[in-house]
Amino acid sequence: MEVNLLQQAEADLREAINGADPLSGVVRAHLVLEQLLNEQLETGLPEPRALSRVQLSFFHKAHVLRSLNLLTSNGLNILLEVNSLRNRFAHKLGYEITGEDIDKLGHLCPDLYEQLQDANADLITKFSQIFSRLLGKVIGEFHGGRINFRFQ
Repeated sequence: MEVNLLQQAEADLREAINGADPLSGVVRAHLVLEQLLNEQLETGLPEPRALSRVQLSFFHKAHVLRSLNLLTSNGLNILLEVNSLRNRFAHKLGYEITGEDIDKLGHLCPDLYEQLQDANADLITKFSQIFSRLLGKVIGEFHGGRINFRFQ
């Protein structure tokens, strides 16, 4: 994957995370992640043009990458949870982050989740910190594990 694309994606994700509004952060992060999924499919498939007429959803793109071993199970789970959260925002007008959302995201990075539980952090703080950690993990996978990249 092209380094400039990853650098731009990292900058875009940082900007999305640093906003005060979880809705815009989730939607913007989803857009950037989908662009990275598209790029990974383009570079990782032996014959990407064979899929040119197929409209794959975010969900399906992530599963194809996992099936090709271009994404770990943990990376897949993170992408699927981001997609699910984006869908909740997209299909429920006025949706707001809930404790259940935090629990679902938190189980994907239990070390941080436990720290935040012990610190009695508010919902938005928990969301921001967990979401940024998860996005950092996914970006690390797109880097092929060569870079230990973390948001924060």
